[in-house]
Amino acid sequence: YMIKHELFPTLVLQEHFEADDNGELLNTIINRESGDHYKLKQIIPELPPQLYGVHKDPEFEFIRERAIRTAKKWVQYSGLEDLELTVSDMWTTTYDGKTGLTQHNHPNAFLSAVYYVSDNNNQLVLIDPAGVAKWQIMPKVIDQSKFRGPYHVIQPNKGDMIIFPSWMYHSVQTNAYYKKRTTGGRGIEEETIEPAVTVAMNLSIVGEYGDKDLHTFNENI
Repeated sequence: YMIKHELFPTLVLQEHFEADDNGELLNTIINRESGDHYKLKQIIPELPPQLYGVHKDPEFEFIRERAIRTAKKWVQYSGLEDLELTVSDMWTTTYDGKTGLTQHNHPNAFLSAVYYVSDNNNQLVLIDPAGVAKWQIMPKVIDQSKFRGPYHVIQPNKGDMIIFPSWMYHSVQTNAYYKKRTTGGRGIEEETIEPAVTVAMNLSIVGEYGDKDLHTFNENI
């Protein structure tokens, strides 16, 4: 007989809920003035502007609560014991169509999540940690439906929240379709850019967890 084992799965959850029906949150993020808003962009010009430390702002309380609720589902679906989780950091990112984020992960956190506030979102690319090893010897693929590449691409919609382990490397693609052409007066074609805005966050485990004898003990937050 033959048994098919799907080894080492990694759970990623994609949930949908509306947190900005009237567009107030989107406008708040785009128009907010802050000295930290362009700090990262000044250091690395290729990156989009990001505003850090918004996890304590009341405007983001609903998203923060839903993130914890979704994280609880992730813990349950993963077969782990019940954990007390908190949002340890949260930041906004505004993409102009020409910017994205290169491959990275989020150290010192348990789970990471992204909520998509606007339309026309950049694709999120989740990278298989064993991808390099799998591609050392790569025969020709004859059935794409059965082949799993070294990455998984998600096209998010407005109102989606995607949550994944913080150790997972990921990137954000650029998106050339943000540019919207409109016709101005006298037949002049004008170009406007509709920014894509996300709210990202890290979630950490509250209190002590792990085993001291097995050297997996950690005390966080």
